[in-house]
Amino acid sequence: MKENLILIAYIISAILFIIGIKRLGKIDTARQGNFLSAVGMLIAIIATLFMMDAIPLE
Repeated sequence: MKENLILIAYIISAILFIIGIKRLGKIDTARQGNFLSAVGMLIAIIATLFMMDAIPLE
């Protein structure tokens, strides 16, 4: 169960990175692209901490 949640978090993170990078291409959407990429990075960091058992998942 824990591994599945971590994998889902990594997939969501990757999707947010891809969308964020795509949005950085235009001036009008660059701020939103930065935000989406930052959220993706935050999700990836939290998932990594759960994977390393630095944050217990109960």
